[in-house]
Amino acid sequence: MNVSVMQLQASGAALRQALDSHDWEAVGRLDLECRQAVNQAVVEPQDDPQTLAECMQQLLALYNSMIGVCRSGRRDAANQLQHLQHSRKSAQVYQLFG
Repeated sequence: MNVSVMQLQASGAALRQALDSHDWEAVGRLDLECRQAVNQAVVEPQDDPQTLAECMQQLLALYNSMIGVCRSGRRDAANQLQHLQHSRKSAQVYQLFG
């Protein structure tokens, strides 16, 4: 297995771990590392292109998972914001009649 494929696998595993722990700073750093590893793996001649293809498929699945986590976080933040706005409006009404 080529060094670039091993680096890609290691970067993907670290990215998965950072995503699972919601360590967004590490996700940002490791995303850049994964992009660089992909570029290197694509340019470098491969002994086993099937292994590279499988690794890329796993990375694609990881990024799809990351998109889902981000969408869920965005939805949660929007719900919290709506709740805060509703609470603020309720407090204003209470102050008017209290």
